[in-house]
Amino acid sequence: MTKKEVFDNLTIQDAITIISIYISRIDPFECELDIQHIAGLLGKNELFNESFEKTRQRINRFTNELKSTGIEEILDFAIPVLKNSQSTNSAFEAAVVIATTGGKLSEERISMLDHLIEKLALEKEFADLLVKNIPRQGIRTQ
Repeated sequence: MTKKEVFDNLTIQDAITIISIYISRIDPFECELDIQHIAGLLGKNELFNESFEKTRQRINRFTNELKSTGIEEILDFAIPVLKNSQSTNSAFEAAVVIATTGGKLSEERISMLDHLIEKLALEKEFADLLVKNIPRQGIRTQ
């Protein structure tokens, strides 16, 4: 499958998954935790009416694409899907929840969130408020 085929018909779920993978890539030593967290978070989202395993497969498909495609290029495929569907806020919220895994927001992840704010064309005040008030909820793991 070519890169164009992989990214040509992205769904909103695919684009939010890509945003989630982007923000979790900062800590490769806790990759499995991040995958569990992404799958659990996305499983709670009303847009993801699928099994936990199917969500994990979606995450793995795009994570595997990172081996041959840079994350910025993958983000460039996902961002228009989110903007066209008006799902930028949902995608950013998912990124914030993942970025705050463990309760601490590192400077590196803050920088990544700032990058997403710019790419998603979000209002900085909205994004800052979301970061401060994001609920720390339990996640589905199976």
